[in-house]
Amino acid sequence: MISVKGSADFSIPSIRILAFIRDPSRFAGCIPNLEKFEIKDENKFEALFKLELPSSIAVSYLRNITVKMNFELLEMQHQIFLKGEGRSAGVKITVSITMSVSGDASSHLKWVATLDAGLIEKLLGKTRLETVATTISTQIVNCIPSKLAA
Repeated sequence: MISVKGSADFSIPSIRILAFIRDPSRFAGCIPNLEKFEIKDENKFEALFKLELPSSIAVSYLRNITVKMNFELLEMQHQIFLKGEGRSAGVKITVSITMSVSGDASSHLKWVATLDAGLIEKLLGKTRLETVATTISTQIVNCIPSKLAA
């Protein structure tokens, strides 16, 4: 199991950041390599996306794997919890992401993501998987202000 975390500051009101994150149809636009997205109900959605892994991985078919996950979004005050469960390469994957937003006229977003990729972690190595998870998380966070500016 791996855990990655980070933070970002935005010159966007926290209420707009929170509204964006809690709306799966808008937030999905920030998932890298998203191929399919379906809202199941108000707080649940399914996503199909590709993970592009480093070329240093010796087994070529593991460099670009498809992940299908079901997510549930929960909210408590200024925190949003995103829990996901799915499969990739026949392996169960679980993800838990906690995002907290503070500030008024500008925002500070802190996030922590925990990933259990089972056998995929053993095949790729913990360090490589942490790098991939950090890269994807950073891409998602950096996408938020561009989507709100549009």
